[in-house]
Amino acid sequence: MKFALTLTAVLALAAPAMAADEGACAQPKEVQGFKSCADVAKAEAEGEVVVYATNPEAAELRVLAEFTKLFPKIKTNYTRLQAGALYAKLTAERQASTYTVDLIQISDMGMILDFQKKNGFDHYISPQMADYKPEYKSKPEGLWTWGAIGPAGLAYNTTTTPADQAPKDWHEAIDPKWADGITVKLSTSGLQHVAWFELRRLYGPDYWK
Repeated sequence: MKFALTLTAVLALAAPAMAADEGACAQPKEVQGFKSCADVAKAEAEGEVVVYATNPEAAELRVLAEFTKLFPKIKTNYTRLQAGALYAKLTAERQASTYTVDLIQISDMGMILDFQKKNGFDHYISPQMADYKPEYKSKPEGLWTWGAIGPAGLAYNTTTTPADQAPKDWHEAIDPKWADGITVKLSTSGLQHVAWFELRRLYGPDYWK
């Protein structure tokens, strides 16, 4: 709907930070139909890739199934949480100098940028990065990319609310007549966090009061 907000789904490397010049892929090789500097033999010896994601389970399992087809010797290990809980888990592990996760997919850009400020990402410029628009990539390049936009809009129960009475915009949604009848996502959700932030930015801090 026209009042929808948007957020980005970010895919990022979540390893100890490295110097910028260490991330460039100087001599890419053909790996399963695409160019990469990944050491597949070493990855197969380690035997597992660990992914933290906010993706719904069904969607993420489809992604991991495709990975398994390409690299059957590498087991996939997947943890799914809401963005806030996922980021709390990630930062707690880093504070304990624990480097378990290989890749994160998170639905809140603010958390990704915060982690970047903390030098949380490995730096790797994949040869595939050339196919990404500049605005889809981190600055400096090689820390993360985003590839999806999700809407945060208004929805109402058609069995209890006629269409001509339903809220048409965000201001109508907080009409006193809807008191005790509004629900939002969990506060730990990346989508809800972005919606809260953007509505506060657009309409001021009193909106949520």
